[in-house]
Amino acid sequence: MIIFSGIAPVMKSTCILLFLQAIIFPCAAQEVVSYNRSEWVRKQNREEIARVLRGETTQAIRNMRSFAQQHPGDAEVLYGLSLAYSTKGDRDSSRYYFEAALGAGMPMERFIAGPREGFGNLYKTKAYKTKLKAKPYDLLHGPMLGALTGSSARIWIRTRTESSASLQLFKDKDHQTQAGVADVDIKAEDDYAGVFDLDNLEPNKRYYYKLSIDGQDVGKSWSFETYPREGDNVSFDLAFGGGAAYNPEFERIWDTIAAHKVRLFLGMGDNVYIDHPELTGVQRFCYYQRQSSQPYQELASQTSILSIWDDHDFGENDSYGGPDPQEPAWKLDVLDVFKENFANPYYGSGDKPGIWYDHTIGDVQFFMLDCRYYRQPSTEPSPSMLGEAQREWLKEKLSQSTAAFKVIVSSVPWSDGAKDAMDGRLDTWRGYPEEREELFDFIKDNKINGVMLMSADRHRHDAWKHFREGTYPLYEFTSSRLTNIHYHELREGSLFGYNEKNGFGILSFNTEAKEPYVVFKVYNIDNELINQIRVYLHQMTH
Repeated sequence: MIIFSGIAPVMKSTCILLFLQAIIFPCAAQEVVSYNRSEWVRKQNREEIARVLRGETTQAIRNMRSFAQQHPGDAEVLYGLSLAYSTKGDRDSSRYYFEAALGAGMPMERFIAGPREGFGNLYKTKAYKTKLKAKPYDLLHGPMLGALTGSSARIWIRTRTESSASLQLFKDKDHQTQAGVADVDIKAEDDYAGVFDLDNLEPNKRYYYKLSIDGQDVGKSWSFETYPREGDNVSFDLAFGGGAAYNPEFERIWDTIAAHKVRLFLGMGDNVYIDHPELTGVQRFCYYQRQSSQPYQELASQTSILSIWDDHDFGENDSYGGPDPQEPAWKLDVLDVFKENFANPYYGSGDKPGIWYDHTIGDVQFFMLDCRYYRQPSTEPSPSMLGEAQREWLKEKLSQSTAAFKVIVSSVPWSDGAKDAMDGRLDTWRGYPEEREELFDFIKDNKINGVMLMSADRHRHDAWKHFREGTYPLYEFTSSRLTNIHYHELREGSLFGYNEKNGFGILSFNTEAKEPYVVFKVYNIDNELINQIRVYLHQMTH
């Protein structure tokens, strides 16, 4: 039997209910406690992009022009109008809004990235061609450091055109001693994205690299440091979080995270908000918004980025894919777009598609879960969130692991107290109690030590403690308000919670200490330490 309980929250939070402000204690009240129109306006403009891609261009123009009259400097709307008029074949109007959007701060990369088919007429204008010649945009997005280990690395890029890209790796900052070369062919069918795979690296070593595209040096250089050998004792920090809707006023959070010099960032789902599983163009558009963000690019170029998805970047709110790997038909396309935009170690297992994988830093192992692709609705009898193949993969990986800390990473909360039912749906693990208990019993019955939980989805930052009969409690650390304006209310039963500002979680692992431990810290966007909790490995032992 699993008992979910904890320590009453000790923090107060300022909650904004439309025009009313009140200081309240955390409570299990309504989930949505704030509303700020600016966030939803940008999502609404995403809807206008969707209309353009569906051929409803006239209505999209009408909607965006109406908004632009009240907000003439909104770069996203000006961008959308340029796309809409280009799609209609009106080059003059498209050029006008193109120039207006650039003047309002829209980066040129956004127009190059696309949707390219929609901007075809704009691309033929003199204004666009002149702007393109002013700066080489051969490297459009990236580089993004991906699956780093003690002996390998993956580095992701997107280019402007189909091309042959090359990476030269060096052991020194002056690029005198070469350590290797990697090449990748960039193709339009992969949305002009590619990944360099680097092998035979030395652990705990800094490498330097530069890129060339079709033989032309891009003019910059970057570096990364490999991890310790797998199995070695380690001391490192990682940052994590979900809830990352593109909101320019909060993009500075990536600078705040970068200042901590973490070795890894885990994107825990809702990395972007798409909500259009059948429109590949909208999915890519949402990724372009984030990848053209300078603060995000700076973080990704120096910090290993790994990600899983949740409902808003898989399907729609509280969505589920079902047990058939091929149905609905859009599932495979959504998976392809996700894979185009990250450099994770691998995806799924065997012939079963999905985004689950594991990743190890020294003697800390992460099991990254796909909580959407095979999920069944919670209203079915004995529903599964993971599907049989992924569930058995997780059990096998856990039983084989020799890591000190074994971290199971879910995009949705494990705790019953994290979220109430909505319209009859139980979207968290609360709706899948049998499968959850099966996993927790497996950990108990097989005496697997050092297991802890991570989660996201709720737009706040929590710590939970899951008491279990006859074995050690499972600690759960959650964070999911990176750049969202909208937030969720704090909940009774958590060890602590915070929702007043955007923020992120940091996990500090130390297995070099006499008593190995992990510390969960919550920082807000202004780099203020809000709270922390330390848990020792001996507290996670049978």
